[in-house]
Amino acid sequence: MFNSPTENRTPHIRRCVDWLRLLQRRHRDAQHLRRLPSYLLADLGITRDEIDKVVSAQSDRQQDREGSNPFKTQKVPT
Repeated sequence: MFNSPTENRTPHIRRCVDWLRLLQRRHRDAQHLRRLPSYLLADLGITRDEIDKVVSAQSDRQQDREGSNPFKTQKVPT
């Protein structure tokens, strides 16, 4: 009949939790790269200025493969 308020919130809560996990993963990965010496970053082909951009792009690609990117809006079939 009617959906309970808890049922309606569940997908939103899940998206918030997924978003927080994504931010934590990005922060952890960026911190790891920042701790590397410059010569190792050069071997990877990135500079210190590019770390945040690289981590964000990698994280987005991984989320897209898993189909769980909380930042992507789902397309509605027409």
